Amino acid sequence: MVEWYDFTLYLYLTPVISRVFFGGAKSSVLETLAVFAVSYIMRPVGATVFGHYGDRIGRRNVLLISMSIMTVAMLLTGLLPTRASAGLIAPALLFLLRCVMGFSVGGEYSGVLVYLVESSGARHRGLLVSLAAGASEVGALLAAGICALVTTVLTTGQLDSWGWRIPFLFGAVLAGTTLLRTRSRSDSGSAAAWSVIRCSVSPITYSGRMGVPNSVVATRATSFRCSTASPSVVMVAEVPMHCTSVAAHASRSRRTSSATSAPCLPR
Repeated sequence: MVEWYDFTLYLYLTPVISRVFFGGAKSSVLETLAVFAVSYIMRPVGATVFGHYGDRIGRRNVLLISMSIMTVAMLLTGLLPTRASAGLIAPALLFLLRCVMGFSVGGEYSGVLVYLVESSGARHRGLLVSLAAGASEVGALLAAGICALVTTVLTTGQLDSWGWRIPFLFGAVLAGTTLLRTRSRSDSGSAAAWSVIRCSVSPITYSGRMGVPNSVVATRATSFRCSTASPSVVMVAEVPMHCTSVAAHASRSRRTSSATSAPCLPR
């Protein structure tokens, strides 16, 4: 849930982040989305690294590490200085924290699914994994609700000054709570199983040895997952920017209409 909360939160706050960290110029929105794109590329890298060590030291330990990194990264994001106070250091720090966040999210989301598969019974395994995938959408809805609340209650000046920090700090509290709950759970036993098996072949090398038909199926499944994820990314990124532009156009239209319809006072 936390990973999709952060994912959706950044996209819905793109208009605000572009003003706070990139100066609000014409290219600021593109720069904000470029930061998101690079950090999104870090997710499969994090999944590969954390998955590798999850086979060796246990899923629970890897989940604790990745979620700790997520909590700290989201907290520091909410405490970042703005471009007005720190100059170019502010967007550079934002870029760094987004990459760290993407890296840790890649390990957290895939690690949770594997953890549930390994630790749950065969009877309820599919249900639990599907609930984990469904909970991610709850995080997206929660981020949308928080963004709608702060943008409705606060003015533009308040939002650019300090209001944008509230959703990130709330996310840090949410991630910290999830971290504490994970610490109370037992490991799935994968670390003990790995110490007995002592497999020397990495998953990537093993996938290459599965044969052409199995490799093609795995590649098509990955391609299908990417194709289904892309529309959601575009939709979530486009909606806030489209609404912002429509609202600005409507405001200009009202001002123009008021100016043209004003009665001429006699001299």
